[in-house]
Amino acid sequence: CLANLAYAHYKIGNFEKSDGYFQELEKRIDKPILRDLIRILTMLIELKKYDFARKLIDGCEYKSSQIVFFSGILHALKKEYSQAKARFNMLSHDSFIAHKYYEAVCSLEKGEIKEFDFKPVIIESTIDTL
Repeated sequence: CLANLAYAHYKIGNFEKSDGYFQELEKRIDKPILRDLIRILTMLIELKKYDFARKLIDGCEYKSSQIVFFSGILHALKKEYSQAKARFNMLSHDSFIAHKYYEAVCSLEKGEIKEFDFKPVIIESTIDTL
């Protein structure tokens, strides 16, 4: 998978090659299954490819809490706190992590903390996401 190659090259410090693979992935990606989409989004968020991740989420046809969670992370990272809170709050009753991220966004918004590490973790472990 192009995403795996891009990620591997990024991790070993070959950023130019990594960017090339991501550009190729962006040209070729077409309606991935949910499991692959989640894996790709995880990599994109971790490697700070936020615009590409947002494009995939906005074009996504899946109604998955994992996709909503990743959308919340992207909003939080861009300091779009009201949108991030809405997404995390939607998931807070079923996910401890989403609730923790919701509280972190509230604290960031109030200036109580200066930063928070919004990791793209898996909050939903169903057969479709694994």
